[in-house]
Amino acid sequence: YDFRDYSEASQARRVLHAMVQMDCRTVSELQSRVLHDEEAFARLLQYLTIPTSEMFRDPSYFLALREQVVPFLKTYPSLKIWIAGCSTGEEVVSMAI
Repeated sequence: YDFRDYSEASQARRVLHAMVQMDCRTVSELQSRVLHDEEAFARLLQYLTIPTSEMFRDPSYFLALREQVVPFLKTYPSLKIWIAGCSTGEEVVSMAI
């Protein structure tokens, strides 16, 4: 899991929230628990990942896609698109539109 592009402030809040929910007094305690307990790792992951999803969530992405990628893709007779990490379907519907 790569969280480098996530907001630092958001991740800090999420870690602090996870510490409270998982009854850890320090980040070191949380780290130790996560390293030695698969369930703790799964729980922490639920706190760290951002489960937001909405239609056309990133407008600049869709604009760039429409202007730079779609003209190239139009040269193919058909195509298949894989949407990785799709939460609840809005990404797929946005892409289909």
